[in-house]
Amino acid sequence: MGSPHTPEGYIWPIGLCVQAMTTEDTAEIARLLKTLMTTHAGTGFMHESFHPDDPARFTRTWFAWANSMLGELVYRLHEAGKLDEVLRMIAE
Repeated sequence: MGSPHTPEGYIWPIGLCVQAMTTEDTAEIARLLKTLMTTHAGTGFMHESFHPDDPARFTRTWFAWANSMLGELVYRLHEAGKLDEVLRMIAE
């Protein structure tokens, strides 16, 4: 899932957040959140996009929109009472 504003083949974290917010499949949500949590290239921030084979190759060191979308995803999971379950699934 990419963007016309990023290099071809790069993954758009905003798209992953939207995908996680629009599915009812808890396993899919956990997989997407784990991907988001493990592709920040050691920066602790979401990037505009990242290379699927090497998350250390990314665009924009810090991208507020993607960081905000991740926060919204986590907030929605908390409000829905699903956050603990999703985090347990990620830890397994």
